[in-house]
Amino acid sequence: MCCKRFIGMVIAGFIFTFVYEYGVHQHLLISMYEETANLWRTPEEMEALCWMGMGARLAIVALLAFIFTRNYEGKGIGEGVRFGAYLGLYTGIGQASMYVYSPITMELALAWLSTTVVYTIAMGIIFSLIYCKAKEDCGSCNTGS
Repeated sequence: MCCKRFIGMVIAGFIFTFVYEYGVHQHLLISMYEETANLWRTPEEMEALCWMGMGARLAIVALLAFIFTRNYEGKGIGEGVRFGAYLGLYTGIGQASMYVYSPITMELALAWLSTTVVYTIAMGIIFSLIYCKAKEDCGSCNTGS
């Protein structure tokens, strides 16, 4: 694994995650959350726990980046799209299935599914643009696969 590129993937992925999720949850889906306000923590509670959410997101991005490096074939952006689509469908269906267990609307469940697929495809593209395996491109930190 090329650790310089891996670190770049994590940094770029985390920045993208922060911006994307802010746009999705604070703008695109906010009215759906307001309709079901009784299900969520208060804004004050969420703000107090924000550091935990950021830590969890950083861990998720690092794990996604690591999984990407384990399966990297050097096939370009299409590889990133495929990686993101598979993971997006897996995690998005899991999130959307909360409809069965929680009194959320079908609209919100489908929004979680679709925004998760878009998110992971974008992450896969970002990762495919940053990562490499070639030792000459990565310097001495390349430790192999």
